[in-house]
Amino acid sequence: MENATMFTFSLTLDAFSVYVVAVDVVILLAYVLYLIGKRRRLERDMARINQFVAGYFANTGAEVRVSSTRPSAGGNFVVLLESPPLKRFRYSNFLESNLLAHIRQETGCRVDKVYWRFPIQLHKYEMAVPEDGVPAQDDLFLAGGLAGARGLDDYKVAELGWEEFAGARHGHAEAAAETPEKTKPG
Repeated sequence: MENATMFTFSLTLDAFSVYVVAVDVVILLAYVLYLIGKRRRLERDMARINQFVAGYFANTGAEVRVSSTRPSAGGNFVVLLESPPLKRFRYSNFLESNLLAHIRQETGCRVDKVYWRFPIQLHKYEMAVPEDGVPAQDDLFLAGGLAGARGLDDYKVAELGWEEFAGARHGHAEAAAETPEKTKPG
């Protein structure tokens, strides 16, 4: 038979060692339960914020898609809103300040920022806007914005020399400082 080496490992645990191991296991379980509870509170708070914001805009008749997140562990929430481009949301910064105050008051959660997204959707079977220049949509604000953007046909881009750039950049300050003798020819 081959030379086989056999190892025997015996561990003797006295009462103190058993208590230390038991305390370690209890602390580990308590930490895991704490993390699970923290995750549930975060999800519950995000759901409350999303539900409140959706209800806030449902009262005005606007359909919005809402999601919220917390970028850092100890930080405040950030709300992401997606809505159709409506004229009433043109000054969304005023709506945002009222919305933040209402969220804080109703849910108890602090929201730092609201990011708005206004996707422009053309009709399903339409590759471009019709030739008359007015898209067939219900929102006149969007139709007016697209018509105004199409009127910029005379917009041109050209290269300028460094002298022209410097003159345009410093032109206001130099024009005020120039005397009539410097501007006379000859």
